[in-house]
Amino acid sequence: MFAVAVFLGVVGSYDTKPFGASDLPLSNNNTISDVGGSLVQYKTIIDIEDFAKRDTSIPVFWRIPQSEGQTIEWVLIHCIGLVAAGIGNGHSLLSALEIRGGGGVTNVDIESREQNSRDKHLRIIESGIVDVVYSPDIHVTSEIFSLSTPGVMFTIFKHPIERSIEVFHLLQKKDAVFAEMTIDDYARSVHAERNWMTRTLLGKWDSDLTSSDLENAKQILRRKCLIGLSDDIGAALMRFSSYFNWDIDDPTQSLCLRSKITEDIFYHKSYPLIKGSHTWESLKSLNEIDILLYEFAREEYNLQKESLSFD
Repeated sequence: MFAVAVFLGVVGSYDTKPFGASDLPLSNNNTISDVGGSLVQYKTIIDIEDFAKRDTSIPVFWRIPQSEGQTIEWVLIHCIGLVAAGIGNGHSLLSALEIRGGGGVTNVDIESREQNSRDKHLRIIESGIVDVVYSPDIHVTSEIFSLSTPGVMFTIFKHPIERSIEVFHLLQKKDAVFAEMTIDDYARSVHAERNWMTRTLLGKWDSDLTSSDLENAKQILRRKCLIGLSDDIGAALMRFSSYFNWDIDDPTQSLCLRSKITEDIFYHKSYPLIKGSHTWESLKSLNEIDILLYEFAREEYNLQKESLSFD
């Protein structure tokens, strides 16, 4: 099986940028919710119940860091055999297109000036060579699609505190700044995540989030996102395959999928933190809106079983 991954430069890769003051999810002084305005950004992402457009849209995987996204991507490329396009190694704008497959790596020069990048990425999407796109910054990535070649979003959710802990331990391995930190140090630092999911969905990084922002993010998920859960990743892959009509009935593909899930579960290292502990409560206070969004996503996951006719 010949698997290919195409890496596109996309603005807004995951990093450790600090945030401003604490968000106020339950403030009574919020602005009126602008759900329509938030959804305008996603006009090139179809509603998940728009079945008439589903088969002509490009699946786009919102890769939430440390939520088992790597498992999903590996299965899509190596088990199902899809051509996948995604952000590459934290580049803000990539100057080359990397096509990875059984024959090695081929670089294709792409002019990286910002005013041309969207058009060039759009032409790649419209070319038909890409089966699925993945990126942590779904808000920006939506811009590389068009009304004639739209995307359809799917993702895997993990509890924000569990995810934040895993992000910290990943940073410890990759960045000397975090090497001597404890998780408690991280929770008190400017580097700790503050409602990463909601901020990413809305593209809102420079000001406090409000309860209106939470409602806007919920509406985006309700209408635009096919949801899976990291604590039931096998079922999530079954849903994704059913919705996108990906064939996983072949015995070789089925074995590949089951083996990868089993391997990742076996080797996955967990970092237990006592619920209600000081550090847990510190991380909770930083991610209150994301926790509410996660709880909503779990509810939607159950509702989508009926609305999208999953077994």
